[in-house]
Amino acid sequence: MRYNKSIVYTKYNYLDYKFPITVFIKITSKCMFKCVFCSQGDACSEEMKLNDVKQLLRKLKKFGVLRIFYTGGEPFLHNEFLDIVKYANKLGFCQLVITNGFLLETSVAREVLDYIDCVSISVHGSENYHNRIVGNSHSYEKVISGIEMIKKNYQKILLDVCFTATSANTNEYNIKSVANLCKKNKIPLTITRTYMIGREKDKPINFAYIKELFKIVDKLINDGYEIEVGHCLVPCAAEHKYNYLASRCTAGIDFCAIDINGDVKICANSNQVIGNIKHTSLKKIWKRNNKILNKHINNLSIYCKNCSLFMVCLGGCKCEYGKIVDGSADLLYEKKIEEKWKKIKDKYVVPYIAMIKKINYNSYLLISKNNCVVDKKTYIVIKNIDFSKTLLENQKMLNVKKELFVCLYDDEFIKVVKDEKIYIK
Repeated sequence: MRYNKSIVYTKYNYLDYKFPITVFIKITSKCMFKCVFCSQGDACSEEMKLNDVKQLLRKLKKFGVLRIFYTGGEPFLHNEFLDIVKYANKLGFCQLVITNGFLLETSVAREVLDYIDCVSISVHGSENYHNRIVGNSHSYEKVISGIEMIKKNYQKILLDVCFTATSANTNEYNIKSVANLCKKNKIPLTITRTYMIGREKDKPINFAYIKELFKIVDKLINDGYEIEVGHCLVPCAAEHKYNYLASRCTAGIDFCAIDINGDVKICANSNQVIGNIKHTSLKKIWKRNNKILNKHINNLSIYCKNCSLFMVCLGGCKCEYGKIVDGSADLLYEKKIEEKWKKIKDKYVVPYIAMIKKINYNSYLLISKNNCVVDKKTYIVIKNIDFSKTLLENQKMLNVKKELFVCLYDDEFIKVVKDEKIYIK
């Protein structure tokens, strides 16, 4: 049902995942770098104790989790990382590491890699730019040699490079430099964006660079580069022809993250804690999480939820719900509503509905060019539209949100008349 819940809120239920398939575990906060956009905030020397990790892994195995992503900080700085991956291997987990790539050739890392299925390495641009961002003149060189070593000695490991796009590094030179690195080594490139968290949380962020990002990535893909755009790039942030690059966020649906202290979050980039696995079972936490997610999604604008591309993005980044910044999903929705409302609010309209058929006590089928099921309250509003008044006058008279009229107009259930003297009572 596209229109319901008191006209304003459209009810939406996530797929009922009984457990997350993937869990990101932050095993340490230690990192030798201090990237300005890092989502982890200020680094410290905390790390999850081995016994705590083992206990956590047993719980996750019992709950049905299949994949573990080790994150940090830098996972290879954990003093007992080898013991962790050995234990997880015995439990049958698929194991993945997100790393800056600096320590891949150390003796300990080589032992760890015997138990790892996938390695994702962060590269931030051209060699000079990457080294400047991480503050180490040898970092890029270490990444290259690490990639070559893994390809030569650990052929079972799937390699992936992750490029975090920011307003500073989003240009064709930087992105193409990383894309060439990946193409040369025959490994995929994943591009993700900056999030308003960690060291970025208090900074004024302008997401206008995302439009340029879409344009550059589209060009490179057409030139034969293998590039995947990561989570949370909403379709409405770019031109229609780039919509195929948009991706939805499944945080809290099929994956979650667990912090060093046991706090469970829907995503490693989130600041919202939904429970602590040391004190509450993951089953109870997940059940509570479904309620939280449904509350979030139901509070999105009706215009957003009625969008034909809603299932592509699911409303954008859940970590940033309600944060109105230039280019964020919330502001994009508001801008689109305002733009269309400004065009039609002072216009007279006529109904463009061939028939309304009652389905049950609370559901009605609007039969027109686009058929749609609405609830009773929406039906009453439609029946009470005074076509001798403008949409703005109707909005005030019926006391409903302008989003409803924008949606009805978009779905072609009402049409603007050129001659304001023509109307239907």
